[in-house]
Amino acid sequence: MKLRESLKIHADMMRQAKNIPEGALVASSVFDFVHRLGRDYASAPLTKEEYAYLCFAVDVSGMKFPIRQCYRNAQVLLMKGDFDRRFIYVEGYASRESLVGFPILHGWLEINGKVIDLTMRHPRARAGRFRDRVIGEWKDGREYIGVRFNRSYVYGGLTRGYAGSLLDDAERDHGILRGRTSREEWAFERPMSSVEREMLEETGFLPLRRA
Repeated sequence: MKLRESLKIHADMMRQAKNIPEGALVASSVFDFVHRLGRDYASAPLTKEEYAYLCFAVDVSGMKFPIRQCYRNAQVLLMKGDFDRRFIYVEGYASRESLVGFPILHGWLEINGKVIDLTMRHPRARAGRFRDRVIGEWKDGREYIGVRFNRSYVYGGLTRGYAGSLLDDAERDHGILRGRTSREEWAFERPMSSVEREMLEETGFLPLRRA
């Protein structure tokens, strides 16, 4: 079963359990939200330049990327290593080779539409750096479907000590799912103001731009 089909099944089950009409504006679950708004990611190799930039960002961040910390790994790398603001934080569902079609709530980064997943290990390790991580391409049956967040919204969580799921966020009372948080507040399309950029740079979450 494909991941998108699985999301639809899970979303329908949750909607029926909560007695929410199909097509309602309020998302019945994270499954429902990602199924409606998430984009599919295809396997595609990074260019040499994209790979070099990723290596630079990782080196600057000093991070190790432990397993089971996907949200923190992606969010902190976005803020501490992405000097040129080329990464986008994405959250949604992924499936692994051993559990094809089974939705796993997950967070990763995107560069030019390509997946950077430094958390979930790849069973078919390759030679070189990041040999067991997903860097643009994968050859197993995994899938990624997710929604993109702007930096300001990610920053809002980090400044209050929260580096968890932004969709399944109880601390924010699930504002995105309930429709209390507008798309303009969280979606990637929202531009960062000069004031917000200065705040990020002053707190150290966003490095100063390179000359």
